[in-house]
Amino acid sequence: MNAMADEVSLRHGVPGELDGVSYIVRRVRAPKERPVSVALVVITDREQDYDLGIGDTFPVRDQTWKLDRVDNLPNPDWRVILRKIEQHTR
Repeated sequence: MNAMADEVSLRHGVPGELDGVSYIVRRVRAPKERPVSVALVVITDREQDYDLGIGDTFPVRDQTWKLDRVDNLPNPDWRVILRKIEQHTR
């Protein structure tokens, strides 16, 4: 996994971690002429499952993240790119 403060890049079959949060891609679907779908698990103090399309957002603690893109489809060595888009203040 490559990680910058605002981005996580997940490779096929390799879980990632950033700031104590684990990210696991269970599945990437890219049916012909249909939108890409990514089954993502985010583990903080609990496990949360998401089924995301490109641009969909999801919470990670006090942040909002999105599924930015999936590179190198339909090859099996794809990369799922997640990007932080908002930090919430308490």
